[in-house]
Amino acid sequence: MGISDYRPGYHPKRKDIFRLAEEMASLQQMSSKFLSEDTSNIQLNPCIAISRKIGVGAVEIADLVGETLSMKVLDRELLEHFISSVQSPTHSHLSHERIPTLGEEILRMLKGQKPFLRSKYAKSLAHFVLVSARTEPCIFVGRGAHLIIQRDKVLAVRIIGSLEYRIKRVASIMKTGYKETERRLIKMDKEQRRFFKSFYGKTGSSPYEFDMVINRDFLEDKHEIAKIIVSAYQGKFFK
Repeated sequence: MGISDYRPGYHPKRKDIFRLAEEMASLQQMSSKFLSEDTSNIQLNPCIAISRKIGVGAVEIADLVGETLSMKVLDRELLEHFISSVQSPTHSHLSHERIPTLGEEILRMLKGQKPFLRSKYAKSLAHFVLVSARTEPCIFVGRGAHLIIQRDKVLAVRIIGSLEYRIKRVASIMKTGYKETERRLIKMDKEQRRFFKSFYGKTGSSPYEFDMVINRDFLEDKHEIAKIIVSAYQGKFFK
């Protein structure tokens, strides 16, 4: 196993990816009703969206939070399997302009009022996140889900870590050398920045986008981090 095998945002132990993907695909049956409704009345369940620097272990933490709160974790693997296998042809005309940063604008797009998304992937990403959030409370990992969901319906969490911390963690998991791991993470960081610039027009993440920012250089215990997120979720939505 080499560092090229490291896949950020993918669950290392998932065995039920196809079952979960089929379950997500069934949400497409809700599309017609969803798109025909007045978006001002769209009701989303309170969700958690975890944004992260690559290599900080966000999926592991999300799993712990999901187990405690009995919430489904929707990571990059499931999301991309869903998008590649379940594309809605009815939205293919929405394809050219820029994507906004506000979830309200994305909701309007899904109703067909604002055709701005430049790719089928972008449309499917927004659709996946919003239909999932409407169906049940979920935990999203990555892909900017916190920018899609209405701000009052999401606990937005940012998990960061220094390059040094992330290199050591990933190298330990993948059994790879420091320099090799460093090169791979720097490349992944650049790819992540390109994604956010292309999809959201963003060149960085402001702390004001999030309810909390957790630095793994100083808070390493994933169980403690999960407890903090659970407490914040319950405090925000179930006072």
